[in-house]
Amino acid sequence: MFNIKSHSVLFASKCAALCVLAAFCAVLGTFAHRMGAMYNFPYGLVIALLLVTLSACFARMLCGMFGFILHAIVCCSVVWMIALGWFRIFGAFRGVLVAVGFGADNLPWIAQNAGYFWLYGIIIVHVVLLFIPNKFFVISDAK
Repeated sequence: MFNIKSHSVLFASKCAALCVLAAFCAVLGTFAHRMGAMYNFPYGLVIALLLVTLSACFARMLCGMFGFILHAIVCCSVVWMIALGWFRIFGAFRGVLVAVGFGADNLPWIAQNAGYFWLYGIIIVHVVLLFIPNKFFVISDAK
């Protein structure tokens, strides 16, 4: 039905789609990063970081380094704005979604530090992907 090649779409529309993807991954990862942490099995954190990694790879494949940097800026900004509570101004996210800076004897270590792993993990993921050579992000036989 839709036979649109990704190379024929305008660069600005690709970048706009990447911004939406980065914001979506940031919000979804923020909701998911604490799943399983209470039981010392942080599968939500692994899924959230994998989601950000895959979307960042897609951004670098689709728009090159500019798209990757744009993805990193949007994704990290949305996650940190949620963590700092900037969206409470608009009436959304009334609770604490990224719990950091607390200690309790009855909680596992990973449950107390999952927020730190999420906040700094997305930055580390983008920095690691920044140093991977471009040949890993190019489809060689694309026409």
